[in-house]
Amino acid sequence: MRGSATSLALGISLCLVASAAFTQAGTTKFFVGKWYVADAKVCNGQFDETEGLITYTDKKAFGYESRCDIVRAMPQGNRFELQLKCRAEGETSMERETVELMQGKLKVTKTDGGKVFSFAYSRCP
Repeated sequence: MRGSATSLALGISLCLVASAAFTQAGTTKFFVGKWYVADAKVCNGQFDETEGLITYTDKKAFGYESRCDIVRAMPQGNRFELQLKCRAEGETSMERETVELMQGKLKVTKTDGGKVFSFAYSRCP
C-alpha cells in the first residue's frame, strides 16, 4: 500500500513539474504582439486589413487578408517553429514558418514553392 502511495505522489509531482515547464515555455512566446515592416503608422490599423502589419496572439496569426490558427508552436533554441492552418482569399492551407528575434527585430522565414523567404519586422510601439 505504501509503495502505491509513493508512486501516486511521484506521478502527481511529475505532472506538476511538466505543467510548470509548459506554462513557463508558453510565457516566452516573444513573437506575440503587433509587428510592422516599414511604417509604425500601420500599427493603428485593423490586424487583418492593413498591409505591412502582422499580429500574433498565443493561438492565432494575422496578416494582410489572412488569418491563421497556430496549430503548434515548437521552441527550437532561440526561435519558434510555427505550424499554421491559414485561410486567405477563400483558400485554406497548412503552412510552416520560423520566427526568431534578431537585433530587436522579428525575423519570419517561410518556404513557398521550394524558395525560402525571410522578412524582418519591428515591434509596434
